[in-house]
Amino acid sequence: MKPQMQKMFRLVQALCLGLTLGLAASCQSVSPEARRAAAERTCLGYGFEPGSPALQRCMQNQN
Repeated sequence: MKPQMQKMFRLVQALCLGLTLGLAASCQSVSPEARRAAAERTCLGYGFEPGSPALQRCMQNQN
């Protein structure tokens, strides 16, 4: 293989590796507690009363 082609091949490999690592780093698991808190904030923002059955139903639908 020509030196020019080897350089290009290495560059493509490096870009693919960087993209793969970047995507892997952006995938984060959200804990159930964090998911529940986010759902509660959303539903309270809609105007549901804290502790009400309607709030609980809203939170269950926040998937």
